[in-house]
Amino acid sequence: MLTEFVNNREDLELVSIRIDDGYSGGNFDRPAFKELMEDIRNRKINCIVVKDFSRFGRDFIEVSRYLEEIFPFMNVRFISINDNYDSIKSDNSTDSLIIPFKNLINDSYESAIIGHN
Repeated sequence: MLTEFVNNREDLELVSIRIDDGYSGGNFDRPAFKELMEDIRNRKINCIVVKDFSRFGRDFIEVSRYLEEIFPFMNVRFISINDNYDSIKSDNSTDSLIIPFKNLINDSYESAIIGHN
């Protein structure tokens, strides 16, 4: 799905695919995420494409921090396909309500899973 999305866009080029199978999205201490951030710091990547926000992370505060502070500061575009979100096209009035709500639900889902293990 992600490869097809990127390949069908002239403004995007697939540089790498990062997968953190077996790691919880409840924190950002994941090997592939650390590699991604290193590539961003080294300016190898300037756009992140995910299936949905929950695939990026399930920690409400951290996801919000990356979307609202870190990625804009680092000039990184963020696209969430199923959430119909693209940071360069974001409608601040709508996104300021919807995105935090979705991330809060993802965080709650993660907490429910951890609580039942």
